[in-house]
Amino acid sequence: MNIWSSIISWFKERSERNDFLHQFNESAKSAFISGQTDTFLKASTSMGNSSYRHAFSKMFGGGFRIKAEAGGLLTRDDVMAIGQIILNDPVIVRLMITLGWDTLEVYPSGSSKGSQWKLFNQHLIG
Repeated sequence: MNIWSSIISWFKERSERNDFLHQFNESAKSAFISGQTDTFLKASTSMGNSSYRHAFSKMFGGGFRIKAEAGGLLTRDDVMAIGQIILNDPVIVRLMITLGWDTLEVYPSGSSKGSQWKLFNQHLIG
């Protein structure tokens, strides 16, 4: 692979990750505005957990962080439910893995104590 192909590939992957984040955030925003949910969630990329790395992991940015930004507070049960909803969808997990995320993080608003899950093939069985 020549240098130009590598550069084009890098930009394409970056664009796909940004599109995924944008789609999540637009859906979360719409759900909050329409009243489907009491909590406004926002996703971003984080460093992730280095012990969760896999073959597709991005060097700096393997974490997919969902954080409550406004509205209702997330309880521990809410945080766990959000994580399980995502982990129980094999299409989303596969997409996240191929886009370079290795860690799913969910944080309540105003807290640095959230939950983390490793994104890997175990979530694809079933």
